[in-house]
Amino acid sequence: MHHSVTPQDLPLNQSVARINAGHRKRQFPMSKKHYYVGYHYVIAKNGEVRQTRFDYEVGAHSPQQQGNFKYLGVALIGNFNNDVLEGEQYDALISLLRRLAKDYNWAKEDIHFHQEFKPTACPGKDVIGKLPQIREDIFNPDPMISPHAKEAVKWASKEKLIQNWDEPQAPMSRENFAVVLHRFYKMLEG
Repeated sequence: MHHSVTPQDLPLNQSVARINAGHRKRQFPMSKKHYYVGYHYVIAKNGEVRQTRFDYEVGAHSPQQQGNFKYLGVALIGNFNNDVLEGEQYDALISLLRRLAKDYNWAKEDIHFHQEFKPTACPGKDVIGKLPQIREDIFNPDPMISPHAKEAVKWASKEKLIQNWDEPQAPMSRENFAVVLHRFYKMLEG
């Protein structure tokens, strides 16, 4: 995992263009997806994910050359020495890593930071501080509940607004939504 050290609020296209220009200048090899970006995936603040190298392609993200053959590079847009990894960006990271972990049979110990291979601040202190939670959310997820929704789910359960969490991603009928609104209204009154 890496951070881009580009502004977190830039649209994904602009962020990828900046990274691409920088990596091209550093003479990283072009991928079959026509990017010079050394990472396989880039994740924007809004949760949008761009694959810039096919998984089977050698990356250009590890200072140890064997790491480029062995690992997939995932970069988060932002500077996480200052920015915070949360919300849609966090959910997209977990979703991507969950899928990759399943596809490639990874264990918790297979999730690494750039910092582990080179003296660098990458991927930033906020991401590094969240490693235990990131690993937990990838490998021991609450069934189908987005990480940023966990607090809301606990609150809604405690307040008895919603009581059946067997399928948290199932569509909600208008009838069920009316029940939730009614319970919430009664809770505000009381």
